[in-house]
Amino acid sequence: MTLRDITIGYGARVLASGLCAEFAVGTLTAVVGRNGAGKSTLLRVVAGLAAPLSGEVIFRENGDDAADLSRLVAFVSTEHIRVLGLRVRDLVALGRTPYTGWTGCLGPEDKAIVNEAITTVGMNAFASALVDTLSDGEAQRVMIARALAQDTPVIVLDEPTAFLDYHARREVVALLAELAHERSKTIVFSSHELDLVERFADKKVEL
Repeated sequence: MTLRDITIGYGARVLASGLCAEFAVGTLTAVVGRNGAGKSTLLRVVAGLAAPLSGEVIFRENGDDAADLSRLVAFVSTEHIRVLGLRVRDLVALGRTPYTGWTGCLGPEDKAIVNEAITTVGMNAFASALVDTLSDGEAQRVMIARALAQDTPVIVLDEPTAFLDYHARREVVALLAELAHERSKTIVFSSHELDLVERFADKKVEL
């Protein structure tokens, strides 16, 4: 994935311009910078959720529509999903939506992918638990599992360690590094945790 001369902002307000970067397969990249520098805006542009003011995001395979893009990029926001009555396995299964269509019916392969995603993030024991009963760290792992179930080459995460204690923050960033290196994912995340960035990220983009 490549950023080519990207400018981000809101209307006439420019947050950053001339952004160029390449994100290789199998790497973990951290986007760092002060509050208000445009980290979240840049990640939303990378994920296809917002358009840049100028420039372009180039994938190895450019999708022609939202359905194609949803098979290229999975996005994990800072906000946790807290829906009463929603179980972990059902939330992770939402990641299969680009492949199941409007029916949402999971086939044997879909179910296997969901189970594998839950196992990968270490949440097997919580597969039937209600999402609203999880700790923040557990909930973040479930959101990463949903992104894994989406089975995309690129995963983008906006402040995945927000609201977590240090132990949980370290676990989440270590997990992202493991997924990038062992699953050949291109993972981009924003963070204020410079010590964890220096320890686990392969590269960083500064705003």
